[in-house]
Amino acid sequence: MDTRAVGQRVSEDGHRWTTNQATLIKESRRRVVMMRNLILGFALFVIGEQFSFGFGLSGKTRPRCKVLLLVAHADDEIIWAGEALLGWKTQVLCDAHWHIVTATFSSNQRVKEFWAILDLLRSKTRAAKITAEVWDYDDCNHLHCDLFKRDVEVGNPPFKERLIEVFQRDQWDYVITHNQHGEYHHKQHMGLYMAVDELFQKRPDVVGKASFWVFNPLPELNTSLSTAKRMLLQEYLKRTPTMARMLTFKSLEKYTEHLVPAHEFSRPPLLGVPFSQGLPFSYTFHFLPEVELTAAEIYTLLKEYFAKTWESTCSKGSFVRYPETCRLLRAQSHSISPGMSHTLTLEEVKQAQEVPIPSPQKGPASLRCLVAQPADIFGKITAWELEIESSGVYMELLALRPILVGWKQGKQNTYKILGSSGPIWVSRTSKYVNHKQLEGIDIQPHDVVGFGVFLDGQNMSSTELANQSSEKLCIGSRGCEKANFCSFDSLPPKELWTKLEVRRVVPHVEANPPSKPARRQKFFKVMEALDISSFVNVNTTYEELLTLRQRLDHPDLGIFEDKIRLRRELLPAAGVLATPSIHLSNDDFDIIRFLHGRKSYVVKPSHMSESQNVFVVHDGRNLLKMAWGQPFKVYLEEIQDAVNGFSKKTALEWECRALVSSKPGVIVEELVLANKALGNVRNLLVDEYKFFTSWGETIFAENVPWSMGTTMEISREGHILSAKESCPPICVPACYPQMVQIAEKVATYARTDFLRVDILISGDCEALYVSEVELFPASNCTQFLKDAVARRWRNGYGVS
Repeated sequence: MDTRAVGQRVSEDGHRWTTNQATLIKESRRRVVMMRNLILGFALFVIGEQFSFGFGLSGKTRPRCKVLLLVAHADDEIIWAGEALLGWKTQVLCDAHWHIVTATFSSNQRVKEFWAILDLLRSKTRAAKITAEVWDYDDCNHLHCDLFKRDVEVGNPPFKERLIEVFQRDQWDYVITHNQHGEYHHKQHMGLYMAVDELFQKRPDVVGKASFWVFNPLPELNTSLSTAKRMLLQEYLKRTPTMARMLTFKSLEKYTEHLVPAHEFSRPPLLGVPFSQGLPFSYTFHFLPEVELTAAEIYTLLKEYFAKTWESTCSKGSFVRYPETCRLLRAQSHSISPGMSHTLTLEEVKQAQEVPIPSPQKGPASLRCLVAQPADIFGKITAWELEIESSGVYMELLALRPILVGWKQGKQNTYKILGSSGPIWVSRTSKYVNHKQLEGIDIQPHDVVGFGVFLDGQNMSSTELANQSSEKLCIGSRGCEKANFCSFDSLPPKELWTKLEVRRVVPHVEANPPSKPARRQKFFKVMEALDISSFVNVNTTYEELLTLRQRLDHPDLGIFEDKIRLRRELLPAAGVLATPSIHLSNDDFDIIRFLHGRKSYVVKPSHMSESQNVFVVHDGRNLLKMAWGQPFKVYLEEIQDAVNGFSKKTALEWECRALVSSKPGVIVEELVLANKALGNVRNLLVDEYKFFTSWGETIFAENVPWSMGTTMEISREGHILSAKESCPPICVPACYPQMVQIAEKVATYARTDFLRVDILISGDCEALYVSEVELFPASNCTQFLKDAVARRWRNGYGVS
C-alpha cells in the first residue's frame, strides 16, 4: 500500500513526516525568519546610529569628513586619540578620513615603530581611511624645544612653514592637536598647540573652514581602555621595552581619552600639575607660597570643570563622542564620588598657583663646577637627583670626562663635556629635584659629574686660581674650547654661595648590557697590556684615546717608556738601530768618568720626557739651551748634579702612568747630528722626525729640529701637510721613506694600536737611529691629523 495515500508526506531529504508535523514545522520556520529580521533591523539601527557605520535605517550614507591629527611624537596619536581613531568606544558622526602628522624624529627605531603600529591600527579601525607622515624635528623637552628647531644642515622649511603647507594641502573639516597645557606640561606638546592656535587666530586663509579641537585627557575619571587601544599601546611598549616608557604608559593609562573644541577647553591650570607626578620624569614649578588650595576647593573646581566639559561635548552635536566618558562626567558634575579622594590623594594636595618662570640666559652657563664623584662602570645616565638650597635659579647637570693630554701640562683639570641635562629651573622651595635625562649620556669609569649655574648673564669667572688640593674647581663662561674641552682651574666666587648651595648631584646610571664577545681586531691582535677595546666606540676622540692610554699601567709597557729597556729589548728584537750608547744604567749614576775627554755627547734620564734634564753637548756648549736662547755654557759638575737630582724623581704626574712608574735611570749616548742644507748653507743640527703610527701604519710625521717645536707635518707618502717655512729651505729628506719603514717595523713588531716612533738622521741620511718611542705624546698637532689617527685607532678595534 502507498503510505502517502493515508496523509503522509516525504521531505526532499527523504525524511517522512505526518501532515500535522509538516504544518507545525512550517509555522516555526516562519517565526524564526521574522525574529531574525527583527534582530537584524535592530542591529543595523545600533550600528548605524550608535557606532556610525556607513548606513542607518534610512539608508542614507554619513557625510565624509577629513580630519588632520597633529601630534608631537610617535605614540601620542594612540595615547591621546587612539579611541577616536579606532571608533569602537566612540561615536564618530562622519565617515572620517584621518591624516596623522608626527612632528619629531628621535630615531629610525621610533619611526619604524610608528609605521608598524599604524598598520595594526588600520587593521583594527572603523575609520574609512588613515594616512600619515613623519617630520624630522628634534625630539626634546627643555627650553626652546617648543620652537621645533632643527640642525641647519637639514635644510628643510621652518616648522611654521611646514604647518601651513599641510593645512593648504587639503580642505580639512577638523584639526586636532595637543592642548595649551601640553597634557602634562610637555614643552613640545605646548609648542605644537601654540603654533596651530596662531594659525587659527591669524591665518583664516590657511585654516579655511576647519574646526579646531584639542586633547582633553581626564585622569580623574580613569575609564577602561578598549581592547584594541590597549593592544596598540602594548605593541609600542614591546618594541622599545625601556623602564622609562613602561612607567610613562602606566601613568598615562589613567588619562581617560577625550576631545573638545579648542575654544571650549576649560581645564583650570590649577588642576594641571598634580597629575604629572606619576610620570618617570618631573617638572619643577615656581609657586606663590601664600596661595593654597584645600581638597574642598579642588572638589569645587572639578565639579565646575566636569559640568563645562559635559556641556561642550556631550549635550550637543559633536563629530566625536565618548558615551562612557559623558555618563561619568554627568554623574561627577553633580556629586564627586567618595572614591575620587583616594584616587587623586586630594586630601594631601596643597597646590599653589603657577607663576611665570624667568627664561635662562642664552649661551653657556655663567659658572660650571666639578663634583668629585667618579663613575666606576660603563653605562648611560638616564636621570639625575639634585639636593640644593636655592633662591631660584636655572641650573644644568653635567657629565664630564678627564682629558689628560701632554699639552695640558701639569693641571690635570681639563675635562670634556659629554652631555648636559639642559637648563632646569630650581625654585626656592625645591630642595630635592629629580630630572629625567631624555637623551641618555654614555659614561665610562673615571668620568665625573658637575653642575652649571645660569645667573642672568653674569660671567662668574674667577681670577683666583685653584690649587690641586682645592675641594671646589670651577670655570666661568670662558675657558672651553670648540671641542668642549674645559679647564676647571678656578675657585668659585664667594658671592655665588649666597644664591645657592649644591649639596649633592647624583646621576642615575643604567649599566650597559653584559659584554658581547670582543670585536675582532682588524689588523693584528694588539699587545694585551695596550688593549682598550672595551672603552672604544664610534665617537671616541683622539684626546679620549690618549687619556685611556695615559691610565695604562702594566709592567710590560716598560719596554716603551723605560728608554734603557727600549734599547736593550725592543729595538734589537725589532731589528732596528738605537742611538749609539755610551752608558746605560738604573743603578750607576756617576757619569762624569764617561764624559772626560769627549767633545760631543748627550746625557738624559731614561724615565722622563719633555726634554727634562737633557744635556745635548758639543764643544762645551749645551746646544739645546742655545737653540732655546738660554745661557748655553755647561760644566761637568752641573750635569752630575742634575743626574743626582733626577735619580730620585719620577716623570711628571700628568705623564703616562707606565712612564711615571718606570725605574729611574741615566743614559749617556753619542750625539747624532744631521748635515742639513738650509738654502746654500749646510748646517749641523739635531734633526729629529716623530712618526705617529696606528696599527703598524704611519699616519703622519713631525719634523722637530732641536726640540724647538714642529716645523713640518708630513704625510706617510712624504707630502708636506703644513710648514712654518716653504721648501726650500726646509724640505723632506731623501731618506724619509726609509724612516717610515723603520717606524712601521717597530710599531708592528710591538703590536701597538698607537705608537709614536722618534728617529734621528745622522749626516746626510748616512744613518738612521731610533732615539725613543712614546705611548703618550705631548704633541699638539693639527686637528685633522688627530682625527685621522683616531679614525684608524678605532678602526683597528673594529669600530668604524
